[in-house]
Amino acid sequence: MEEWEVRTYRQTVIRFEERNWRIVETVFVPPDATRYTLIPWDLSEQDVVGRTIEYGPEFAAARDRHFVRTKRLRRSSGLMRLVAPFTGFLSARIKDRLEDSYGIDPVASTKQSVIMETIAIMNGFALMQVGMMTGAFPYLPPLAASLVLLPDAAVRWDRVLREQRPPPGFYEWMFR
Repeated sequence: MEEWEVRTYRQTVIRFEERNWRIVETVFVPPDATRYTLIPWDLSEQDVVGRTIEYGPEFAAARDRHFVRTKRLRRSSGLMRLVAPFTGFLSARIKDRLEDSYGIDPVASTKQSVIMETIAIMNGFALMQVGMMTGAFPYLPPLAASLVLLPDAAVRWDRVLREQRPPPGFYEWMFR
């Protein structure tokens, strides 16, 4: 239930038995359970509501169907887990399809791809410095590669932090 998350802004309102609640804590209980701590919430004018969930029998049935479907997908997607960090570079539309088909979280895969991109940028700058100091190889190619990757990593990380779902792929943010 990815919509049940602890957030600072635009918090989710859960309506249960004619009362409003909000999530204050999420605890993962092995092997596949999650426990949520809810507290009553009186909406004030300062609160900006993110999503409203009507919790009842229909929601619980839909949640259970979703759990059965994702559990089946998780078993079949062992190989996809190995390539999941690389799927973060794909376009948002493709990441959305991969989430539906294989259960790969587009936000997590984008975070992983941005981390890989950042490591490549740091390695590029390190190679540039080695090339400049030793003169053993040209320093411009690592510098150029780092300067190409840097804006994309910064913008995609910003979109992840802004909770854009699904986040854009490699340089996709320039075209939409």
